[in-house]
Amino acid sequence: MIMKTQFLCLLILIGLSLGCKKLPVASERQFSMETDFNWENDSLSITLINPVKCPLRVRIYHTDPEVDTLLEEVSSIVLEDLEEKTLSVLIDNWSDDIQEGLRLSASLGALEFFSPDSNAQYGLPFPPKKVYTVVQGYNGSFSHQSDFSRYAIDFDLHPGDTVCAARGGVVVGVIEGYDIGGNNRKYRPYANYLSIYHEDGVITQYVHLLKDGGLVQLGDTVTRGQPIGICGMTGFSSSPHLHFNVLKPTESSSVSMPIIFTTGAGADLKKGMVVSYYTNIDLNFSE
Repeated sequence: MIMKTQFLCLLILIGLSLGCKKLPVASERQFSMETDFNWENDSLSITLINPVKCPLRVRIYHTDPEVDTLLEEVSSIVLEDLEEKTLSVLIDNWSDDIQEGLRLSASLGALEFFSPDSNAQYGLPFPPKKVYTVVQGYNGSFSHQSDFSRYAIDFDLHPGDTVCAARGGVVVGVIEGYDIGGNNRKYRPYANYLSIYHEDGVITQYVHLLKDGGLVQLGDTVTRGQPIGICGMTGFSSSPHLHFNVLKPTESSSVSMPIIFTTGAGADLKKGMVVSYYTNIDLNFSE
């Protein structure tokens, strides 16, 4: 009896180990920004190169609060499209040890270049002949509660379904190397997605794409309705779907914003509503 129980426990442990998804060791970036640091005559020179056709807000900081204070004048820098900029900071007794604590981060878009087009309309992010159901709309109870995702909309696309650009623009972010996801917040950092920048400073994002599911590359210009990716189920997702979000820059980051689709206001797309590219079909509707 003991042997049988031990054998069953072993089978359960093997099953659990096979079912566990191993988290990636390294994280991917939407783009790679080139940087160069030079130290001469008590002056730290930092050269930044913007690799994308979109303004970037770059933040420079240090893990040591005292050194971080010295970097205050260059702590937040805006780079224009593809711009190269060199900054200089006076810091006494600079050393390699101090340089190890230097950190940089960059976010897409900048408030200085944000001038939203009030007449802009967005197509639904899938092919014209397709019909899908809204899984979650504005202020959704499952995950659309933060400023970053408050006005996002989830459509029930399945793995292998085509994702289309909702509006013309330029591709400024691509992540497509992950093959992991599920209904657990630990998977949140591992979603594949595309970011597209529009001429008025708005950014659209298409999230939970298939591994290697991007049909466009960084720097490509796309038009509304153009196929840009393949849906998957990567990242934090309770079921297969496309997470579509429209972002506007703030002084420090980005926040989700409401929009108007060619089919009507985004606010009208509620959970359970069936929609197509041309018309909203109000079937099986539920709050």
